[in-house]
Amino acid sequence: MQRSHELISTIGLPPVSQIGVVVKDVDRAVEYYSSAFGFEPFTTHEFIPEKHWYMKKPSYLRLKMGKSMWDHLELELLQPLEGESLHEEFLRTHGEGL
Repeated sequence: MQRSHELISTIGLPPVSQIGVVVKDVDRAVEYYSSAFGFEPFTTHEFIPEKHWYMKKPSYLRLKMGKSMWDHLELELLQPLEGESLHEEFLRTHGEGL
């Protein structure tokens, strides 16, 4: 742990304030993270960015997102619904995860 603090200090990174997790189903993930880790309350909404690029090309994107604060840390759950994105690629290639 000490080494990571030294590295963060050397690089000058701010403290971690947000963790994003790509999920298959935001509603199921909200239930899991609420019961397993005490993250609550969650807010969920659909998000369509005005501008989105994927593989150096403009791309349509629609996500369902769930957010919860735990002290100073925001947990953001991301479910790709439509369009090509890094989120969709990650889910397809690796499954759910950070």
